[in-house]
Amino acid sequence: MELLSEEFIRQLSDEDQFFLLMAIKERENAKEAEQWQQVVETGVQIAVAAGAVLFLSNLFFGGSS
Repeated sequence: MELLSEEFIRQLSDEDQFFLLMAIKERENAKEAEQWQQVVETGVQIAVAAGAVLFLSNLFFGGSS
């Protein structure tokens, strides 16, 4: 996408410019969704690790239940 020149885009028909714009927007949305997925995965990993530590500490140190 970065290689597209302004002149090239101007030479496209209105319809092709529209589809190019839609493709660029889709690409941005996919990147954003991927970033959110990474944030969620990291959060889940942290929660699992914290849960395991809590479970083990209760198991070994006899936490009150």
